[in-house]
Amino acid sequence: MTTIMVRRPDVGTLSVAAAVVLGLQAFRVFTSHMFWVVGETSDRVFLAAIVFGGVILWGLAGPLARFLGIGHARRLSIVLLAGLAVAGQVSGSPTADMWIGGIGTVAFGWVLALWVASVGRAAGQGLALAFTADVAIRGVFRTVDAPFSDSPWAAGIVALLALLALGGGWRAAGRTAEFGGPLRAIPLLGLGSALMVFMAFSGNFGQTAAPSGLDLRAALIWVAAAATAGLAWSSASAKSGRGMSLVHVAAASLVMAAGAWLAGSAPGSTFPGLALVGLGLPVVATALFPEDRKPRTSAWSVINVTVGGVLLVALLFIFYSFYAPPWVLPGAVGATVVLALGSSLSRHQLQGKRLIPFWAPLLFLPPFVVGLVSGAPSSDSAPVAAGANLNVMTYNIRQGFGATGRFDLEAVAQEIEKRPTDIVGLQEVGRGWVISGAVDTLAWLSLRLDTPAYYGANLGDLWGNAVLTRLPVFGVANTHFNSEGRVPRGFQRIGIQTTGAPITILHTHLDHEDDGNTVRAAQVVRVLEDWGTSPRTILLGDLNAEPDSVAIRTLANAGFVDVIPDGPLTWPATAPEERIDYIFVTPDLSVNEAETRESLASDHYPVWASLAGT
Repeated sequence: MTTIMVRRPDVGTLSVAAAVVLGLQAFRVFTSHMFWVVGETSDRVFLAAIVFGGVILWGLAGPLARFLGIGHARRLSIVLLAGLAVAGQVSGSPTADMWIGGIGTVAFGWVLALWVASVGRAAGQGLALAFTADVAIRGVFRTVDAPFSDSPWAAGIVALLALLALGGGWRAAGRTAEFGGPLRAIPLLGLGSALMVFMAFSGNFGQTAAPSGLDLRAALIWVAAAATAGLAWSSASAKSGRGMSLVHVAAASLVMAAGAWLAGSAPGSTFPGLALVGLGLPVVATALFPEDRKPRTSAWSVINVTVGGVLLVALLFIFYSFYAPPWVLPGAVGATVVLALGSSLSRHQLQGKRLIPFWAPLLFLPPFVVGLVSGAPSSDSAPVAAGANLNVMTYNIRQGFGATGRFDLEAVAQEIEKRPTDIVGLQEVGRGWVISGAVDTLAWLSLRLDTPAYYGANLGDLWGNAVLTRLPVFGVANTHFNSEGRVPRGFQRIGIQTTGAPITILHTHLDHEDDGNTVRAAQVVRVLEDWGTSPRTILLGDLNAEPDSVAIRTLANAGFVDVIPDGPLTWPATAPEERIDYIFVTPDLSVNEAETRESLASDHYPVWASLAGT
């Protein structure tokens, strides 16, 4: 069979890439706003059922195609996806965004099943290009995805993606519908696991940075470099013949497997391991799309794409609900690799080679430049002078999603800046959860406030507590509570250097369950054991305990002093009912001033204090 060489970029590839990026954005918007609007304290099975319902509706693509005809069904799908993406940029309502993201996610599944699955290797190249473009977009906004950004540049990017997707999708709607049969469509099952690998691991800046202690600048460069190199490798694979294409896919599979092993072997090897996964993923993902297609029903493509979507949600549910079990990454990589290799082995000679645009590798530049120019947060090398005032704050930031469910890290930053603050204890710090927009909130705030961050992971690598301070520190430690059957939590201990005796910071976020009085009391005892009656100590955080609880009385009995005795309620911010956020000090530190500020930047009020005697 004669191989047809195509020497120009395929317009379908660009359009597919744009549609996939919009789909990834819609999925992040849907899962995030569903979690924060419906309520993070809701039953996790109920929340998962909502998302499962969204991807199960992908299966309606088949009846839609039969009822409207494949051409009209394609047009409706791409118009919904592109139109809702643009609408989401001007919405401003978390509830509206949840619906926009939900319907957009359904439309994304229809686009995958009715259009993307029908263009073969061009779809694979489009998916590889989408991975690189998605990394570039989030890199420009320092891990914040375009739908979560208020920047006019973000709105412009989404509008451009919508135009590209709409233009290509509309033209493709009039073409003959060619799909893989019952066997050829099976590799499409791997779309779900491939998207899981990208969103939660290889394309996730926080997952790359947090376990290894990598700063955001390096994470931006590592993730972007791997995605761009993988894109170039994918293009080379697509331009090769059947035999060499199989060699490329097999080699990329080995690279991904090695990367998954390396990422899980030790915390310091996470970022090179995920870089290898990101390098091989575009090549392997390209092989998932059937090239040997014929004019036939879309049923098999719809079924396999839908089941792949269910697999994606199942893996995400397991990963977050069971606190990042280590087998999820190798399991998702294994599923993707097996299906891709099976597809490559069964292919006939490729009927065409579609090239990515020559400028595509330039997508590496935006995150690379942002990483270079960001600079490291500044710190003070001089110890705190004896007798100087020390200003401290505790703030549960709800991963950047305010009291109304709207994502706005800038509001959090401005709240912190309202009063001079030397030490900030942050709780509910997310560093890349897909259900929180995949934003590395700590890296973003550290750069925005130009303040070094000290992170204490508790739930997997991507959720926990953090202390922001420019002051010289020593003895930084994070300790996990041994509270079986509860959300994993812990406390940080950080020493602050002064010209006199050092100051100790104890920072924690205690158990939140209604039946958790005994658990919280035990956690306080564990903190006090670590404290060991050290003088000049500040204990702060979200204690999830009211003033008359056993946990708070235990702290008082140990000698800690509440900086705001009989202080105001702090949660929930929309209509406070409980006081659960505190700053305590030992008696050798005195309080000049303290306040609890009303704010909707989070569902908790921040507590601030100015201390003397340092």
